[in-house]
Order: sequence, then C-alpha cells, then structure tokens
Amino acid sequence: MLALLLIGAFGGIAIWRIVVVLQTRWLTNTMRLFDISVVILFIALLIAWVVFYWPAYWDWVALTSPSASAGGIGLAMLSR
Repeated sequence: MLALLLIGAFGGIAIWRIVVVLQTRWLTNTMRLFDISVVILFIALLIAWVVFYWPAYWDWVALTSPSASAGGIGLAMLSR
C-alpha cells in the first residue's frame, strides 16, 4: 500500500514539474523537451526502484531480522 502511495506521489510531482516547465516563457522548445524528458526519466527510475528493489529489500530485512528468527513479530507477520 505504501508503494502505491509513493508511486502516486512521484506521479504528482512529475505532473506538477511538467506543468511548470510548459508555463515558463523563457525556455525554448528544445529546452522544454529536454527538461520534460529528464523529468519522465527520473520519475520512471524512481517508480522502477519502488516496484522492483524496494519489496525485495524489505523481504530480505524481514527474513534476516532477529525478531523473525526468534519467533517475534517480524515484517512478514505485520503484512497479514
């Protein structure tokens, strides 16, 4: 659920930045295109990080945490 919230926040920031870029008067069309492409690339990398790396990291933390091996409440127990 938190991953979806982060993806939505990243998307909102990207849309806000693209609107700001399109409303500026002093940028040429080439500069606008470059700035928008950088924003899209950066947000795509952040979303890919959230989708692919983040869950694997937290699964690894849950498996290697002392509370999970000692019978305590680990992250695997909290997700139920």
